[in-house]
Parts: sequence; C-alpha cells; structure tokens
Amino acid sequence: MPTFPHYLVVATAVLALLASLASAHTIMVSINTGGTQLPDGQCVRKWWSKKNTPVTDLQCTELMCRTSDLDGSGTKLCPVAAGSTMSIEFRRNIDPGSDVISVSHIGPMLVYLAPLASNGLGNAWFKIYEEGFDATTNQWATTKLVKNNGILTFSLPAAIKAGDYILRAEAIALHNAKVVGGAQFYPNCAHLSITGGGSVVPAGVAFPGAYKPNDPGILYDRSKNSNSNYVIPGPPLYNGGAGSSGTQTTAANPLSLPTDSGSTASKPACTKKGSKSKKKLRRRKGASL
Repeated sequence: MPTFPHYLVVATAVLALLASLASAHTIMVSINTGGTQLPDGQCVRKWWSKKNTPVTDLQCTELMCRTSDLDGSGTKLCPVAAGSTMSIEFRRNIDPGSDVISVSHIGPMLVYLAPLASNGLGNAWFKIYEEGFDATTNQWATTKLVKNNGILTFSLPAAIKAGDYILRAEAIALHNAKVVGGAQFYPNCAHLSITGGGSVVPAGVAFPGAYKPNDPGILYDRSKNSNSNYVIPGPPLYNGGAGSSGTQTTAANPLSLPTDSGSTASKPACTKKGSKSKKKLRRRKGASL
C-alpha cells in the first residue's frame, strides 16, 4: 500500500474539515408571499461571493445582508400585504435539494424590516419576529428550522406604513459562542413592497451597531447557562411583531444609536472592496419611500 508524506495527510484532513464546516452553514434562498412560492433568488439580494459563509465580525457591513448587491439596485420588489403571513427558506447552499444547516449550529432566528429608501443605513431596522430557545419543546429556533426543512413562517405587522422595505432574516449559531467572536451570523435580505397597513414607522437600530460582542445572547456558553433563560440579542420586538410561544427574554437594547455618517452602519465592509462598498451603501440615501 502506498504511503504519503505526513504533511500531505494533514493538509488533506484540514481541507476536508474546512469543506465540512462550509457545508454546515446556511443561506436564505427564497421567499413565499401570499401563499405563492417564488423562484430561488427572486426579490432576494444577490448573495455575497462567500455565499453561505457566516459573518463573525460585528463591525462588518456584511452583517446587514451578506450581499454583493450593496445598493439594492439589482433586486426586484415582491408585493405582499401588511398583516399577511409569509415564509422564507434557508438551505446550506443555493442548490435545490440541499439540506438546511448543521444540527450542531443551535441558536435563535430573527426577522427585521427597514424602509428601502434607507438602504438599511442608520437606525432603520425594527424587529418583527424572534425565537430563541423554546423551553416547552426543549428546542432552539434553528432546530425547528431544520425540522421544518428550512422554512421559517411569520406574519408581517398589520399597522406599519405601506411602502417598500428590506426584509432581513437571520440565523445565529452559538455552538462556538463561548468566546468573543465565536458566534456566527447568517443574515440575508429580500425586497418587499408592502400594501395596505396603517401609518406606523417603528423606531429602529443600526446594522452594524445593534449587536455587541459581549451581549449575553452573543457571548454565550451553553454549558454554563440555562437555555430557558437565553437572552435574544438586538432591540425589543416591535409590539406589532410576532415572537415564539417559548420561554425567552429579549435584550433591552437602546434605540438611540447615531444615524449620521459616523454611525457604525456606514463603516467599510470587512473585504478588500471596503471603500467601494461604502459608496454603494450610501447611494440610496437620497431616495424617498
């Protein structure tokens, strides 16, 4: 039997490990509005070049949407009624038939909205859905996502002002979160044209900015904590939004982050194209809702 140099054996093992880790990640691939399942990628902001790789640096602009369509100009708008039920689909990759995410990647699921005119800059994002750990079923939100074949269903607030919005859906994996920088964030965004509704424009938070490395729901050692007391990160849930029926607590983040060009939301992306990303992110600032 042929033998191989030790360094080749080690290199092969490392590559195999990296491949397995990448396959354990996830990405939002499609949305369902008004009971209509849309094709993969329709009205979803184009995935960034790293596809399903998580964001771990909370100062990255990629924390907003993990997108290569930073100004949103290449993303269609999908109509949906305020107060209606919609769903989104996560998979490990964009290939049809792919499974969802590794069962080891336990954590919460969150959904936010921001006016499209903001392009997600400043204090634009308000939370409309959250689920952490459900003590009644002893399951994390991501566990339920896997069991539901990657489908997350929620209701849009009935009272928000009609208009064009960015929807930000996110899974957070906590399997390595016992150290700073260990939590993994999997956000993706879609464009919605919300009809009907009322006149409410909820207060929001900034991404990046809303999450801090030492937040109890981000720096989290599950071996030392009671999951039933898990604190979901981010701002309080908008009163017109929907949460899970499970036992959970939401972090009481202030909603007074800066909205000017000095906010963390306008910092360059954590990629080599940072300066270009900054310009693209600001391109929509003059638009109106």
